[in-house]
Amino acid sequence: MPSSDYHDYVIKNGKLIGAFDAMYQHAADIPWHQDRTAHAIFSEIDLAILAHFQRRFGLMTILEVGCGLGYFAERLHRKRGGGGVQIVGMDISATAVDKAKSLFPEIEFQVVDLLGVNMLTNARTFDLVIAKEIFWYFLADVEQCCANMASLSHQYLYFSQSFPESSSFFGSDRFPNAIALEKFLSQRFETLHITIERDAQFGGRELLHCFAQKHSAK
Repeated sequence: MPSSDYHDYVIKNGKLIGAFDAMYQHAADIPWHQDRTAHAIFSEIDLAILAHFQRRFGLMTILEVGCGLGYFAERLHRKRGGGGVQIVGMDISATAVDKAKSLFPEIEFQVVDLLGVNMLTNARTFDLVIAKEIFWYFLADVEQCCANMASLSHQYLYFSQSFPESSSFFGSDRFPNAIALEKFLSQRFETLHITIERDAQFGGRELLHCFAQKHSAK
């Protein structure tokens, strides 16, 4: 019998499972409680930072990579979707995208594998590409994924990532804390804003918020 616990499809016994489509088909709960975390304080911080730079740079097309069921994309749409601003969500799971389309028909959602061979063939590009809470799921290909996200962006990118409270977790060998991820991003992009915070509601875990632009931008 398929598991109803979404954790069993993601990371288990220290290994990445990555069966995201099966997870969205069989999980009893909304994975990562996306419906609630889209309204949590760390998402409010994301929205505030994004609103500031959206106004500053006049960003009109925004892509969220790894959008899941679309709850954060919908919040972004309500906050920033007026005045012709277009929000698009992208996820590797066809089941997640189908559910997102049903939940939020006013937003465009696409099924795309960020590492797919043909991912960038005739791909659209966007003023801003957002990657929220997805770094642990492409650690083995983090360089290529970041390069592909940069290729999807005209100029700007936004990264938001939390870190488990424990000192040893999947991915800690690559990014043990927010400072390590900040260093990684700063070496590959020009970082325009970085906030590192601790969330007492989630055991004091670290969260990194980073707005960046490609080095080639003038």
